Amino acid sequence: MKPEYKIAFFDVDGTLRATGKHCVPESTISAIDNLKNIGVKVIICSGRNYTQMPEYIRSIGFDYFICFAGALITDSEGNIIRLTSISKETAVKLKRSFIEQNCTYSFKFLSGKNIQYNGDMDDFISLFFKSSYTAVKDVEVNLDEEVLLAGVYKDPRNNLENTRKEFPMVNFVYVAKNYYDFNAVEATKGNAIRYICDMLQINQADTIAFGDGENDLTMFESVGMSVAMGNASDVVKKSAKYVTADVEEDGVYKAVEKFFSVRSAYPDGNGAGSIFS
Repeated sequence: MKPEYKIAFFDVDGTLRATGKHCVPESTISAIDNLKNIGVKVIICSGRNYTQMPEYIRSIGFDYFICFAGALITDSEGNIIRLTSISKETAVKLKRSFIEQNCTYSFKFLSGKNIQYNGDMDDFISLFFKSSYTAVKDVEVNLDEEVLLAGVYKDPRNNLENTRKEFPMVNFVYVAKNYYDFNAVEATKGNAIRYICDMLQINQADTIAFGDGENDLTMFESVGMSVAMGNASDVVKKSAKYVTADVEEDGVYKAVEKFFSVRSAYPDGNGAGSIFS
């Protein structure tokens, strides 16, 4: 008999959709619909903000959103349930440190309307943020909004390990090649999952999570079953209890079939279509 997981947590980029693509495989939509039909709570657990979630993600019908890698929890409509921000004092010091080191950085704010960045991040900003943020290129130290997440590119000229030691009050998380996120030390995907489980009075052992990146590791540590996508890094795969297929090869669908007693309307997992923006 298959275990009865009561919550399923999903990363977005590299899990629900291939990184850099603007569509969700039809098989993934079908799998999530099946989970909802049997009463499983489905929850986003992403480094993105709620306002940065494309409509084709939100329209799937998730119950809650864990955003900014654990710094923000909202309901299905984006109403704030829990917020864990970097203190303004720490954020200003962190930004000053980045400027002094000539780091390429970005700062994302609670309002979800603005992003400050500098250096050669134009392509990165355009790909991931410009559709949902007012992007402001700057080199000022002042920060007028509450900071939930800071991002920085590692450069051979920068010693980010020293920055990490200087700021023990923030997390330092590898996201992608040469790119790292900083957020409040309590703001992890794992801590957000624990909060939601307490709120819903559901045992963490009765939850499952799907992810592909190193910022998903605390998520994997906090659930009963961790599923790494086939396109995940080796570090993530080794940390997961199960490795499914690639996101574009019906990985979510196949894992849901394995771990849940569901009867799918999706025929065979071959020739999957996609839901586009």
